[in-house]
Amino acid sequence: MPHKIVYQLNKPEEEYREAIFNSISAMLQKYTDDVAIAVVVWGPGIHLLAKNPKRPISKLHQQRARSLAESYGVRFFACGNTMHTIGWTAADMVDYAIVEDVGAATIMELQEKGYAYLAW
Repeated sequence: MPHKIVYQLNKPEEEYREAIFNSISAMLQKYTDDVAIAVVVWGPGIHLLAKNPKRPISKLHQQRARSLAESYGVRFFACGNTMHTIGWTAADMVDYAIVEDVGAATIMELQEKGYAYLAW
C-alpha cells in the first residue's frame, strides 16, 4: 500500500470524532484499496473502543468505527496506559481494538514505518 496514514483520536466530543470519521471516509473514497489507515485512541477518546463506555458514545459512532474496521481494514489501536488508568483490560474493549502499551509510542512507530500523522 503506497499511502499510509495514522490518526490520533484522544478527545470525547462527538463532533471531533465525526470530523475524524469523515476524513477517514474521504481517504477511503479517494484511495480505495490503496491506503492503510490506523487510528490510535487514548485519553478521553478511549471510550469509543470500550464495550461499555463510561462517557457518551453514540450508537452511530460505535457502528461507524466497527464498519471501518471490519469492512475497510482500518486498524484501531487502544492505549494500554489509558486503559490501565481507568481500570480496564483488553476484555473491556471491542473485539476489533488492538491494545498497545503506549498509544503515543504506537504513533511514533507507525510514523517510522512511513505513516503520515494527522491530529485534530
